[in-house]
Amino acid sequence: MHEWPLVIYTLFVQISVGAYITLINIDRLSFQSKQMLTKKAAVILQITIAVLSAAGMTASFFHLGSPLHSINVLNNLGESWLSAEILFQMLFFTGVVLMTLLQWKDWHRKGDFRKTLHSITRQIVGIVGVLLIIAMAKLYMLPTVPVWNQPYTLISFIVTAFTLGPIALLMGYQTVERDISASFSKVSAFVYKACSILLSIKLIFLIYLVTILGNLNNAGLKSFRLYTEKYHFWLILLILISVWVIILSAIHGWGEKRIVKRQMALFWILLFVAAIIERSLFYATYARIGL
Repeated sequence: MHEWPLVIYTLFVQISVGAYITLINIDRLSFQSKQMLTKKAAVILQITIAVLSAAGMTASFFHLGSPLHSINVLNNLGESWLSAEILFQMLFFTGVVLMTLLQWKDWHRKGDFRKTLHSITRQIVGIVGVLLIIAMAKLYMLPTVPVWNQPYTLISFIVTAFTLGPIALLMGYQTVERDISASFSKVSAFVYKACSILLSIKLIFLIYLVTILGNLNNAGLKSFRLYTEKYHFWLILLILISVWVIILSAIHGWGEKRIVKRQMALFWILLFVAAIIERSLFYATYARIGL
């Protein structure tokens, strides 16, 4: 499939956004409970997020005919979702790198004003990340492509960010932080509960999408047949894995048993496999009205 660069780009960037927003919330809860996230852990995690975002951007260049001319897309800012996507991507990546450097230099620890400004700036970077995901989704929601011009596209992108991203961040946190704060248990329980709810919503919209495609138009019917005939095995596998991870996330979220790193890694791998299948189907079932 020639769309692999876009699969990698969208997944990596969405994971990095979800991970960053989770990180700033863990840091905030740690501060409130007076169990500060160590400087080393914060810097390493932010560097990892920046690298992941950069890897996604790099992958997207392989899809462009002339990568060096991609900056020209910004000339249509305000008229094109592609322009907005590139702008938000650049702002998000730059923001993460800047916040990493400031944290490394302990800039935010030198006075209350700097601490407040640092906190506000981190929140702004997180908001830019959310806007990036929205711009990504809107870019694909074309009236001429019925299978993409559905609420499922936006829901899929948002759910991917706020399931894979947080779990990846929690695994990284467990790896680099020796003393796990009490806030980690609260955040992890919340993340798993959120995963069970978000994944359930996404699964419902996926099934709904497939059922209505055949009743839209010829392009929708073509996408329906691709889902149910050519790629029916992958669709069924995606549904089965989705049900499995929903059950696991509900057990982890509402259960009292402590979640070890190995279980979290297995859960994330299942999520990632499902995301790859889903995103691959997203591009493979493309069908356009007209030519």
